[in-house]
Amino acid sequence: GTDSAKLAAIETGLIAALTDPSATFAGRQEVCKLLGLCGTKRSVPALAMMLDRDRKEADAARYALERIAGPEASAALRKALAGSSGPIAIGCINSLAVRRDPLAVGPIARLAASSDAEMRLAAVRALGRIATPAALAALQKLPSRETAVSEALIQCAVALAQTGKKAVAVPVITAMAGPAHPSVVRVTALRALATLNGTAAGKMALQMMSDKDVYVQRGAGAVCVELGSPEITKSAIGMWARLPDDARVVLLSGWADRKEALAGPTAIRAA
Repeated sequence: GTDSAKLAAIETGLIAALTDPSATFAGRQEVCKLLGLCGTKRSVPALAMMLDRDRKEADAARYALERIAGPEASAALRKALAGSSGPIAIGCINSLAVRRDPLAVGPIARLAASSDAEMRLAAVRALGRIATPAALAALQKLPSRETAVSEALIQCAVALAQTGKKAVAVPVITAMAGPAHPSVVRVTALRALATLNGTAAGKMALQMMSDKDVYVQRGAGAVCVELGSPEITKSAIGMWARLPDDARVVLLSGWADRKEALAGPTAIRAA
């Protein structure tokens, strides 16, 4: 229709401005912002040329490429990643993560073992965002005791569960809540599990309230409250005498906030 024709004409003008040798960086930067709004695969070759320049040019081009629909933009970013290093490569990794490009998992997974700490961190986080079964498999090959890897594993598993792959995701998240992992990771995993399988999360939270780590005790107590399950509340009351003080405080506070009738006698005895 007429609108499509007008947009095509606008894009043609923007591409011409982008490739004009006399254009300033500020001008090209503004063009990239506009192409991020109306660009199509026709703009990709001109934007891809900017990825081979300095970091400022590459960042401006990536802004547009992240937003342009279609496989061509992803392919341009993958090609630039293969031929770049340092901050430009990290930028390409981040953009491919934003696009959740499944074809980028292979090259990004290789960079997750980089000796460059910033590159490795960007790659690990990208795999968590791309969240395909292949990305999960790549993350599972990395040291899960590293916080960034653990967080990416949880993020990836949750996203997979949300696309119908709970059978794959839940065991991964359950394992991350186990005692082999740092306390922050364990509580994060427990909270993630609570969004996917409240029954399993409740059982685990009841166990974790007796953990030797205070942070885990408190986090597990909070999850028991947030689940709002009468069965979990009754179970927590039943094990009251064995619970650490920090878990008790969290439970009492949470029950008071939601006016939990079942906890009334316990609260009175604890007062």
